[in-house]
Amino acid sequence: AEEILEFDNVFLAIGEKPDLSFISSEEGIELTPWGTIAVDDETLVTSNPKVFSGGDCVTGPATFIDAAGAGRKAARSINLMLEGKDFTLDRANELSRKSDLIGDKDLAYPSPLKPMPELEVADRISNFNEVELGYSEEDIIEQAKRCIHCGGCSECRLCEAACEPDAIAHDLKDWIEEISVGAIVVATGFELMPLSAMPEYGGGRFPNVINALQFERILCASGPTAGEVRRPSDGKVPKKVAFVHCAGSRDPEHGVAYCSRVCCMYLIKQAMLYKHAVQDGEAYLFYIDIRSNGKRYEEFYARTMEEEHATFIRGKVSRLYEHDGVVTVFAEDTLTGQPIKMDADLVVAAPAMLPSKGAQELASKLRLATDEYGWVSEAHPKLRAIETLTAGIFVAGVTQFPKDITDAVSQASGAAGKVLVLFSKETLEREPLIAEVDADICTGCGVCEEICPYDAPKVDPVKKIAKINEALCEGCGACAAACPSQAVKHRNYTRTQLFAMIEEATRDY
Repeated sequence: AEEILEFDNVFLAIGEKPDLSFISSEEGIELTPWGTIAVDDETLVTSNPKVFSGGDCVTGPATFIDAAGAGRKAARSINLMLEGKDFTLDRANELSRKSDLIGDKDLAYPSPLKPMPELEVADRISNFNEVELGYSEEDIIEQAKRCIHCGGCSECRLCEAACEPDAIAHDLKDWIEEISVGAIVVATGFELMPLSAMPEYGGGRFPNVINALQFERILCASGPTAGEVRRPSDGKVPKKVAFVHCAGSRDPEHGVAYCSRVCCMYLIKQAMLYKHAVQDGEAYLFYIDIRSNGKRYEEFYARTMEEEHATFIRGKVSRLYEHDGVVTVFAEDTLTGQPIKMDADLVVAAPAMLPSKGAQELASKLRLATDEYGWVSEAHPKLRAIETLTAGIFVAGVTQFPKDITDAVSQASGAAGKVLVLFSKETLEREPLIAEVDADICTGCGVCEEICPYDAPKVDPVKKIAKINEALCEGCGACAAACPSQAVKHRNYTRTQLFAMIEEATRDY
């Protein structure tokens, strides 16, 4: 909705950008995609070898100190160039200024690091603010005095010599390292469906409706309330807590038809811990089904009901409202068929488990198949539950599908065992059902090379004939189906063999 407001003063913060309209294409000076001048980081030379640049027109809006330092570096480059010297040599670790000070490690003395200041427990109870506050300016100065007194750093490297753990590396820079490995175990974990994706539960707008991970931090002794159960809105101890199972799980409307498996048991655990912390509190658990399929899980569920007197209500919560610090829960008891309207001080939802961000991109890079939800697919759900269709790549934990810690650890141990078995053999064993090329009829069109998800076929640039890398081929059949000249066939799956199998299977005995 539009609204007209009257003010006495208006301040415009319009930002800044360099005015480079004077640069024409004839000058041969390249610009970055952000509209700044592209330069070499060490020498500040542009794409025109006789033009140098620095300051805001290179970095965008920055400080005067940065601009002055860039001016000095560019001036040094120009001076070396005019002297006929190579201005690119030994510029990587160039200092912004020279210092004649020489450090003396004998002046340094061991001094313990001051503990990080933390938020008082009483100030943590109503929010999820950072507990660690950081050092004040005075503390930083005192901590800096623990260093060797070199004044301005003169690169004498005495600190490097004095540091016993060898933690100081003056020449260290960012780098990308390529490592050749024999196997990969994919264990990318999971994320929780955000409450903002569930408008029926307030969409994340209600301060007293939190997810189970936040409540776990509240229950934790090192959490924001030091283990005291207090609700986020006002810091009061909630006397009535509603636990909502399957918030987004087993719900095709939210795109998650599967069960997240662990929610039932960890909400039961949290209900028990809540009852231990607030003994006069009431815990209500709204569930569809209790899935306690683990060792002694059913006994734990029964103990929470019988000893802790937690109330279990079979029914899915349909709507939540919050007014004056009270959350109203609307649900239905499917055992009695009666609607339920209940007021609670705090609501804890167990959101659906989703594949972690970036898991789909990683799966594409590793050429791994995923299901419709984004979980990595195994080679066979029973016989090869740890392996993928790409040889040498295994899965562990929730990257495959939601599972609890016990199953994740067991699968990780199994994946490690598979890797050791793979490495213990002198030669790799592969299934014989892979693709092969008939060189007599192959035209070298390259269709198989384009369509193969494993990069197994390669067309010989001289002979113009495709060859199959048997170590990479997984026998998926995509190349055989796509080959326009029918030169690619499955070994032991030729048409002659298939027709012979059909004839034998349908023969009268």
